[in-house]
This record gives sequence, C-alpha cells and structure tokens, in this order.
Amino acid sequence: MSSSFGKDDDLEQELVSRKDSNVSNLSNTSTASEVSESSTEGASRKTSHTSATSDTLEDKDHSVERVLYDSACDDAALKARFKDKWGIELKASFNPRRAKPITTDLPRGIEKITPYGVPICLAGYELDYQGIRYEREKFIYAAPRQDDGTAVCVGCTERADCCNRSTQFGRTITVSFDTLPHIDPNEPPMAKRFKAIMSRRPSVERMIKRLKCDLGDERLSKRGNESFQAYLDKTMIAYHLLIRHLH
Repeated sequence: MSSSFGKDDDLEQELVSRKDSNVSNLSNTSTASEVSESSTEGASRKTSHTSATSDTLEDKDHSVERVLYDSACDDAALKARFKDKWGIELKASFNPRRAKPITTDLPRGIEKITPYGVPICLAGYELDYQGIRYEREKFIYAAPRQDDGTAVCVGCTERADCCNRSTQFGRTITVSFDTLPHIDPNEPPMAKRFKAIMSRRPSVERMIKRLKCDLGDERLSKRGNESFQAYLDKTMIAYHLLIRHLH
C-alpha cells in the first residue's frame, strides 16, 4: 500500500492509503508502504512493512495527525505502535474477520445483527446507529425514517411482533457491548464520524486506477526493487506532466 497527503476543511490533514509495494516521493505527493489485503503473515508482516516506512513518516510534517489504511491493518497493536512511535492516529477500514451474523439473544423484532454491527429487523430494514450509552455499555439504534419523516415501523407488517408503539418515531433498541465484542466502542464503524473519515480513501483508489489502467502500470514487471521503483517514478512524472498540461 502507499499513501498520499490530503487537506480537508472538516478533517485534519491525513495520510490516505493506496495499494502499492514501494516507497516514493515526488513533488508534493508523498507515499508510504503498507501490507496488502491478502496478507496472511499477521502482525509480524505488518510490523515489517511499518518499519520500512518509519523514516518516511518521521520526515513528514508534524501537522499530519492521521493515517488511513485498509482493513488488513485493523489491528489494535499496530494502531498502538503508530501512536506511540510517531504520535499518529491510525484509522483502518473495519475488519470483522471471522465474526458471523448474530442471530440469538437479540431484542424483540430483530432478525440478526451483521458482523459490521448493523441490526436488521424482521421486515428487512437496517436500523440506524444513534450513539452509545457508556454507563450502561450499550449501543443505541433506531428505526430508519421515511421521506415524510415518520419511521418505517408505522406501516410495517411486522409491527405486531416488533413495535406496538403508535408514535411516528418507531422502534429504538440497545445492544450490549458483550453482544458485539469484536467492535471497539471507542471507535464504532457504524458511527457517522468514522464513515466520514474513511470516505477519504476512495479518492486515492481512483489515483491507483489511473496509474494502473490509464498509464500502463497494471502489467508492470521489473527485476529488482530499484528498477521497479524507477519505473513507478517515471509513471508518476508522466502523470504530473499530463495534469499540468491539462490545467
């Protein structure tokens, strides 16, 4: 994986991850390597890739506060290392790993809860995440709204077995932290803030597409790291010249 810096009005300056296997620096674009989604060597390989980027990260401006990675690096130990070693917050797409949908000991009217922490009711609606009651250690969910602002529960055919309330707000449920032990209550992937932060990653994936498909790096094969890196650098130079010409 590699990463590029980005600035947003609402979010701190971030390091957004993208797939690659090298470290390169060119103009105002900075990159850092990362283990791929298909990694099977666990934390040891993640640590190896992290060590390879230490010099790059330490050279970056101290205004960088956050790094975005894919789900392969959704690891508590790796996040702690980023924080302790560089003072950088590591955010990764949520990885439920081997967690399965939960179908037992659920609130009334709930068919299952997905590994991503989303309850689905008997009528097939996904309940919206509302927040957390930390003192009771529970996640809060509510029925989704229709276009007129009323809950989908109002005219639901499963209402008798789920929610008998006559109000327009519909069903609200709480789910214990123990029911979703694989979800960190301090960083729930269902939260709007988490989704807003991770929405920065798709933009850099489009950059990968341009390099691979439009500029010919998809079938890149070079012997040796230096030759491979040199070819990537030429592609990046070509890309910057193209952008400069178009603008």
